[in-house]
Amino acid sequence: MESSHIEHAPERQHPGPKKGIPINSIKTAGLDDIPQIRERMSALRIDDLQHRLHQDFPQMELVQRETRKIDCKYYNYPYSNCVIFALGDEQSELDFHMRSRSMLFSLLHQEYDEIEYGEIKPGDIAVYYWKEEGDPNTPENDHTYEHVGKITDDLKILSQWGLKLGVYKHPIPLVFDFCGDSVVFMRKQLKQDE
Repeated sequence: MESSHIEHAPERQHPGPKKGIPINSIKTAGLDDIPQIRERMSALRIDDLQHRLHQDFPQMELVQRETRKIDCKYYNYPYSNCVIFALGDEQSELDFHMRSRSMLFSLLHQEYDEIEYGEIKPGDIAVYYWKEEGDPNTPENDHTYEHVGKITDDLKILSQWGLKLGVYKHPIPLVFDFCGDSVVFMRKQLKQDE
């Protein structure tokens, strides 16, 4: 009888964000009560959001009501979300995974580098997530995103909220409670020929 040798896989570290910071730690002029504002925003009923979000919360500036939907070969209908809006319409393996609800930081790190909050500039992205040790429903307990937006010239966020709410410009920490408790900032890696 031959002896069988079982090799155990090496323990893997969580590929989640390393430079993420708590959303509520970001100070914004004129907004001293970010946690309370986020809670009040999240308490609005879905039906009321479209009409009341920018009225009740003037810091949430409605930029456009209509969202751009694209035909994606992986879906049978025009599709859009905050990721497609923030990253653009690049056709890549990364983009496909991010369009589904399973965007993983390990995939995002293939094309983007994490940067410190103090280094952000227009064109960078902000990825909101829960800081917990990882999602057991993903490979290697990876982290998944909750919301993604792009940094504007005045260092706010421009982001799309679902298919119907529209595109808003807002202070970095002013997102719904369900968007997580942390945010990491990322910059697209330069290709060799750039």
